[in-house]
Amino acid sequence: MEVVARTTENLAQDRLLARVREPWQLELLTRYRRSLAAYLRSWRARGWGGAHERFTARTVTLSLRAAFRLLDSMPSSVVSAQGIDRPMLERFVASYPGHRNALHSFIGFLNRKERMFQRLHLDRSVPSGVPFHDLLTPQRAGQLRQGWFRAEDGDLRNALLGVLMLLYARTGKQARNLCRGAFQTTADGSVQARFAEVSIDLDARTSVLLTRYLATLEARRGQPLKDNDLLFESAVPGRALSDAGLRYVLLGQGVTARQLYTTALASFFRAGLATPKVLVRTLGISNQTAVKYWAAFAPRIRDEVAQAGRSQATST
Repeated sequence: MEVVARTTENLAQDRLLARVREPWQLELLTRYRRSLAAYLRSWRARGWGGAHERFTARTVTLSLRAAFRLLDSMPSSVVSAQGIDRPMLERFVASYPGHRNALHSFIGFLNRKERMFQRLHLDRSVPSGVPFHDLLTPQRAGQLRQGWFRAEDGDLRNALLGVLMLLYARTGKQARNLCRGAFQTTADGSVQARFAEVSIDLDARTSVLLTRYLATLEARRGQPLKDNDLLFESAVPGRALSDAGLRYVLLGQGVTARQLYTTALASFFRAGLATPKVLVRTLGISNQTAVKYWAAFAPRIRDEVAQAGRSQATST
C-alpha cells in the first residue's frame, strides 16, 4: 500500500512539473523536488515511518504544488529565483491563504540554496480577515465628507479629525496624537503631511480645513503653534484627546474609528491604487495590512483571482 501511495504521488509530481511553462521555473522546481525527496529519505532513515511518519510523499506533492502556484503567479519581469521578493509572497498568500504553511519549506530552500539577493521571510501567523462589516457604503462616506468639509468654525476640530481618519486612514490613536509638525505649508501654498517615510500632499479641501482649524487654534492660544504642540488636546492642556473623547466625537456622527479606518483603506484600492507599498511608505500602514486590503479590494486582483479559479476548475 505504501509503495502504491509513493507511485501515485510521484506521478502527481511529474504531472505538476509538466505544466511548468518557464524553463527557469522548471529547473528551480526540479531542484526543489530533489531537495524534498532527500529530506524524505533522511526522515525515514531516522525511523520516522509508518504510524510515526510526519513527512510523507504527499507532503512533497503539496509543498511542490504550493511552490508551483507561487512561481506561476510571478509577473513576466521575474526571470529567476532572485527576482522573488517578500511583497510578492505576501500578495500570493493573501490571495491563496491555503498555501501559506506549505510555502515555508520552499522559502527555506530558496534562502539556503539559491543565492538570493535578500533573505525571504513569510510570517507564520495568518492575518485576520478584512472586517467587511465595518465598511461604510460609498453614499454614507460621501455624506460624511461633505458635511465635514462644510463645517462651521465651532465644528472644525471634529471635522478635521473625521477627515484625516476617513481620507488618510489614521487610526483613532494616530489621529488623537497628531502634532503641528506633521504638516508643512509649501511655497506654492499647498500643505504636505508626513505620516510615515514619505511626505504626501493633502488634497485641496483638507488643506483648507486644516488651515482654518490652525488659525482658530492659534487665535485661541494666543501664539503660533510649535512643531510638538498637539492638534487635538483634551480639556487638560498638553494632553491628547482621550480615546473616550474621540469615541464621543464620532458617536455624534454615528460612526466608529474602525469604520473610518477600514473604509479609508478599501477606498484607496477601489480607486485603482496598484501598489500596496505606497501605503506603507506614505501612511505607515503595515505591509501585511496593506497587502490584505489590496487583495480584497483591488479590481484587477479580484478579476485575476476569479479567472484563475475558473481556469483551475476547467482544467480539473
